[in-house]
Amino acid sequence: MTRRRYSRWKSSIRQLLPRLEYLLLVAFLIGIVEALWFGLRGLFRPLNPPDILLAIRDGEIVIVLMAFGFFRVLKFHPLFQPDYLNWLKETPWRLGLPLPQGPIRLTFNDLLIAGSLALLLEDPRELANPAWMRPTAMAGLCVFLQAYTMVLSLATWWTMPRNFAYAAVFLLAFSACLSMRFPVSSIVVLILASLVALYGLSKALALFPWDTATEHRNRIRNEKNSSRQIILGQPSDSKLSPDRVPPAELGWPFGICSPYQDPQQVPLREKILLGLLAGFWLYALMANVPEVFVDGLSRGLLLCGPVFVALGRLVAFGNNHGSPINLAGRILTFRLIIPRHDARFAGPLSTFMVPVVGGLTGHLWLHIPLQILTPTMLTITLWTATLTGPTPSVWKLTAPARLVPGPLNRNSFEELS
Repeated sequence: MTRRRYSRWKSSIRQLLPRLEYLLLVAFLIGIVEALWFGLRGLFRPLNPPDILLAIRDGEIVIVLMAFGFFRVLKFHPLFQPDYLNWLKETPWRLGLPLPQGPIRLTFNDLLIAGSLALLLEDPRELANPAWMRPTAMAGLCVFLQAYTMVLSLATWWTMPRNFAYAAVFLLAFSACLSMRFPVSSIVVLILASLVALYGLSKALALFPWDTATEHRNRIRNEKNSSRQIILGQPSDSKLSPDRVPPAELGWPFGICSPYQDPQQVPLREKILLGLLAGFWLYALMANVPEVFVDGLSRGLLLCGPVFVALGRLVAFGNNHGSPINLAGRILTFRLIIPRHDARFAGPLSTFMVPVVGGLTGHLWLHIPLQILTPTMLTITLWTATLTGPTPSVWKLTAPARLVPGPLNRNSFEELS
């Protein structure tokens, strides 16, 4: 009986570990730094080798713990394994039954593996520079749990119980904010975030089977095949309506006139939450960055961030809808602004101006600390980019414009039978 239990435990450990070549790579990377440290020890007597070697070793262990947290969800969650997901849909599996490929939830063996690796951080060797801080084993375990919870929350968000995913990610950011000054409270919040993510996982598994991104792409591919048959006048079993034909299949210039839209749209509530989440996470990251780098990072984000977001907002409108009259015509007809057409610039312009003006005002006149001002401006930038001005799909169908071919337009002609 004892031998059978040991064999079962050993097989469960082997199931949780990555492939052998990855384990050997990790051992080689850590071992080569250790060998270099001991090799240089004789050259630096009575002093120790440079601190950078131990810092590299500790960084490798922390990265491996983070990668193991990612791996723990990516390997066992059906969402990230298309073949496994498709096979599981053909079985009578339901919530309450064990998953065939292995558990998504953490087990004692996971803590054993991560804890054994984190114990390598409890190194008695001291650094010559007291300003350098070495991570502890508890910090390594927290990194593992953060990575695991983050990917698990992403999977939960994609499978639609999104309230729990948002709550878990917000708690993760709050835990990161507390990590430097209140480590015990940070660990408590991190455990609470993991519990929320696990509860969201239970809700997601109860909704199985899901409409995943893979199925969405397959559905779009089937629509394209059916639309091609509609265009060519061939018989089709699909109930697809011609107004749902993907624009790429219609060719120039009919494609840009099509009312077809991707069915996946971001609701207003989630746009607001995503903006808050991005700003809160930036604040959490800046709370853990040395103050020496905060000033340069904040100034770069305040000046360059709105520019890139505004350009991305402008590019989303495409280049196939030109102004109904050129610049000379606007001047001669005294129509410098055509409201319904120039509304496309309202969103990008406000995306650029509001954060820049607000950032300069808050920093130069109100003297708001950059650690608070920069995340606030990031949230405002994202809100302005997603909530102001017309959406590209609405603008293309309602704005007075000339249809002009762009560099990305390529017609594909087929002979009609």
